[in-house]
Amino acid sequence: MLNVNCDQFRHSAQTKTTAAGALVSGNQTHFVPAVYLCHVALECALKHRILTKNNAKHIEDLSHRLNPEDFDKLFNGSTGHDLHHLAETAALRRYLVARGHHSLLERGEWRKMGQRPRPFSVRYGVEAVTAGNAKSQVQFSIELTKLMLQEAT
Repeated sequence: MLNVNCDQFRHSAQTKTTAAGALVSGNQTHFVPAVYLCHVALECALKHRILTKNNAKHIEDLSHRLNPEDFDKLFNGSTGHDLHHLAETAALRRYLVARGHHSLLERGEWRKMGQRPRPFSVRYGVEAVTAGNAKSQVQFSIELTKLMLQEAT
């Protein structure tokens, strides 16, 4: 496992949302890869928030603050890609409520992006994604990612 730090998670989340936006609005569109990048961006933003919430700079620091089972669920295996699990660990709902954005987690894009077997269904092209769905999921991801990354700028 890489010992990723907060700044690297932030950079990854920002660049993935930028790339996803380009993939749905450019001259040549690629909807499924755009949705995949959005999932990865949200995953990185959530892991950034988890590190920040736990006053940890690197993943290794977090390993000393959490019990081994909880740490493994975040960074080893499929739960490390599960947006709902990550959001719960990051106390995302509480964070969004405090900032007046609690309704974001009630939107269809959040429910769809957090479904299992995501992100694998889009990574391997098993899931069909329409242009409209891709665009709304990309816009949602950009909005939510920006909100999460504002916390510690």
